[in-house]
Amino acid sequence: MKTCTQCATGFEILAKDQAFYGKMNVPEPNLCPTCRSIHRLSFRNEWSLYHRKSNLSGKQMITMYAPENPYVIYDQDEWWSDQWDPLKYGRDFDFNRPFFEQFAELQKVVPRMSLNVIGNENSTYTNYALRNKDSYLIYTADFCESSCYGRVSMRGAKNCFDFDFVDRSEFCYECVDVYDSYQCFYSQDCHNSSNLWFCKNMKSSKNCLFSCNQINKEYLIFNQPVSPEEFEEKKNQVLGSYATLKIALKKAQEFFLKNPVKENENLQCENTTGNYLSQCRNTYDAYDSSQLEDCRYVSYLYNCKDCYDWDFVGNKSELCYQVLSSAYQLQRCIGVMNSWDVNTDLFYCDLMLGSKSCFGSIGLRKKEYCTFNKQY
Repeated sequence: MKTCTQCATGFEILAKDQAFYGKMNVPEPNLCPTCRSIHRLSFRNEWSLYHRKSNLSGKQMITMYAPENPYVIYDQDEWWSDQWDPLKYGRDFDFNRPFFEQFAELQKVVPRMSLNVIGNENSTYTNYALRNKDSYLIYTADFCESSCYGRVSMRGAKNCFDFDFVDRSEFCYECVDVYDSYQCFYSQDCHNSSNLWFCKNMKSSKNCLFSCNQINKEYLIFNQPVSPEEFEEKKNQVLGSYATLKIALKKAQEFFLKNPVKENENLQCENTTGNYLSQCRNTYDAYDSSQLEDCRYVSYLYNCKDCYDWDFVGNKSELCYQVLSSAYQLQRCIGVMNSWDVNTDLFYCDLMLGSKSCFGSIGLRKKEYCTFNKQY
């Protein structure tokens, strides 16, 4: 057992943890898993957007950095362009000063992109978003179309509003953890279903109202079979006014409390602890993740092996530690954030693309053997 140097709670480092730290050649952590996650996530502003002018062109833009923030911020198109060279900010490492002090200074001068987005169309007010179209105020969302006010949709939501964790679904409203579904409203934990209203934990079902814990069912109200005519009549009554809608929400919650709740929402997992996991093996303390093997202390991660302390997003990555908001084929990376597109052997780097064997560098693209943005 160790005592967290920040919150003073005790936490355990297991033998398998020690083996991982030895494999990565890093010391055992002095912070508990919760405090380590807080430290990582403090570098991720997902929701708050600001008006600010580009430090390159003076263009007014939408950004996740407040105007008083000391960073140099470029508009998206400017950051991705060839108008600036990250190596221009290269500097020598001063062995008489702490590393993180020098790294923080470098972060303040190397330009940063206004938003972490790629390939969006008519979706200006989005962040941590990839290839969305005609969408507004969605975050950690990819391949969405005509959707608004949502968070976490990694494989696309179409015509969905006010949602969290909705994937491959269409015409859904006020839904949480709904997947492969169509026309679901005020519902949670539903899969492969359609026309659900005020429902929870439904699978392969349709035309249900105030129902939960059902599989392959149709035309239910409070889990009881009804005729199609009765279903439509009751639904129209519930949606007759805002007052009746508020009553319906209260009735649904009261009904859910009378029904059993699963221990967790894990699916096809082996020797795994956490919640909302699928197809994971030998993975512990993981949440909202899938296709993991030998991972621990992670969230919003998928398709990774031998990775510890990582929040967002992974995908075909291995042997990484203390990573944030990074994706796609990272190998042997430690202390990395906001980096994508096949990075290898990066240590304490930020905003890296397709680079390898770099230390303490920021904003480099397809570079190798750099320290503090200086080429060696």
